[in-house]
Amino acid sequence: MRKFALLGFSALVGLGFATAALADTMAETYGNTVLATNDKGETTKLWFKADGTFTGQDSKGQKFSGKWAIKDGKYCSTPDLPATAPKDTPAPIVKRLNDALLRVLATPDVRDKLAAQQAIVVGNSPDAFKAEIVRELARMKRAVAAAKIELN
Repeated sequence: MRKFALLGFSALVGLGFATAALADTMAETYGNTVLATNDKGETTKLWFKADGTFTGQDSKGQKFSGKWAIKDGKYCSTPDLPATAPKDTPAPIVKRLNDALLRVLATPDVRDKLAAQQAIVVGNSPDAFKAEIVRELARMKRAVAAAKIELN
């Protein structure tokens, strides 16, 4: 009887480890550089984090970031594509740039091209974008504090 109990316990422990490993299919990418090569032979470097964010650098050195998730067993990502102006840009110029950007984002050709890249077009106001940044900074501050992360 004791032998069966130990076998049962061992099986449960093994199943627990297997379930934990399967729960985070991206775990092996954290702290590593992932290389993605497109059909033109251009390589992009990606760095994934457990908090559902990523950063990257394309073959031309352009840096980018975004969010990722596993949904229904499939990898899904949303790049951060903010349109920003330099600090202290006068409000009338910011409004003019934002209005022009919204007009461009509303055109079917641009929307179709972005949709083909799985992009989600938001096209919000500068104030809404600022509010989103403030929310994200607060969220990241809480995550850093909870994880007790310190800068060296």
